[in-house]
Amino acid sequence: MRPMKLVLVEDNYAQAESIQAALRGSFPGVAVDVISTESEFHHRISSYCSSPPDGVVLDMMFRWCNANEMIAAPTDVLNATSTAGVRCINLLRHLGLTSPVVVYTVLDWSDVREELAAEGDQVRFVPKQGSFSELVAALKELIGK
Repeated sequence: MRPMKLVLVEDNYAQAESIQAALRGSFPGVAVDVISTESEFHHRISSYCSSPPDGVVLDMMFRWCNANEMIAAPTDVLNATSTAGVRCINLLRHLGLTSPVVVYTVLDWSDVREELAAEGDQVRFVPKQGSFSELVAALKELIGK
């Protein structure tokens, strides 16, 4: 049996480290693939087609690329960092990946409800606040662990 594999999309380094620690503490042996930009997500998505992650933890707002990278953004991405997470979920589904997603964001549910409505039971919304227990509980529920 292969170890559990999770993808974490978070552009804040300190938050990514804390989230990884919480995930590793809750899912012993888990492999966490950390992605910090939307362009990196696009670059890595093909590897997930051949080996889908057991789950994805995804912020909603993150940049297309890091300041030191010169990667041209598609037209629909320019000045639209608040919907980066939605675009990544749409790309996952477009490629046939059904991995469950926990949207972990500072945005309110009302800000993303419409964009996530079609995802049904495969997506959970968890607001970023204090403890990671709600994030871990949502992930456990989605992946059945």
